[in-house]
Amino acid sequence: DAGSSCLCQFPTSIRCRCCAMKLALACSVLTAPAAGSVSLYVVNKQGNQVRRCPLDSTDACVLVAGRSDASSGTAHDAVNKPEGVAVEADGTVVVADTVNHRILRCPKDNPAGCAPLQSVTGVVGSGMDQLNQPFGIALTRDGEYVIADQRNHRVQICKDTADPCV
Repeated sequence: DAGSSCLCQFPTSIRCRCCAMKLALACSVLTAPAAGSVSLYVVNKQGNQVRRCPLDSTDACVLVAGRSDASSGTAHDAVNKPEGVAVEADGTVVVADTVNHRILRCPKDNPAGCAPLQSVTGVVGSGMDQLNQPFGIALTRDGEYVIADQRNHRVQICKDTADPCV
């Protein structure tokens, strides 16, 4: 079984896709609709990448955040040990860029177009506009971002505006 050595515990087809990317550690996974189909979003923390894999076809997985060479960095086209992912209704991928202490919004299938959430500085800290290793991300119906701010032991609710989080 191609997926027998994978640490991800999902149905076989998903497990095989996870393992096919040769992930060394367990991956975070989100399934979400994307342009009328269901896709699997795989966060490869050690590989500094997020990929979208269509579940209803044999199409290859597509890089949606991070660099193709898996290098980390602080530029908008890079992530550093990402942990969480959410997907907006228009297909924009939202990534908890953990070691860069920021949340990135990446247009569908365009990792070079990623931009940080405006309400968070990307500088480590405990202020209302700062995060310390964001771990998870969720979206509300009102378009707010709910962020698990791991090292600050709190949950932040933010908008993509210059207003600080609450």
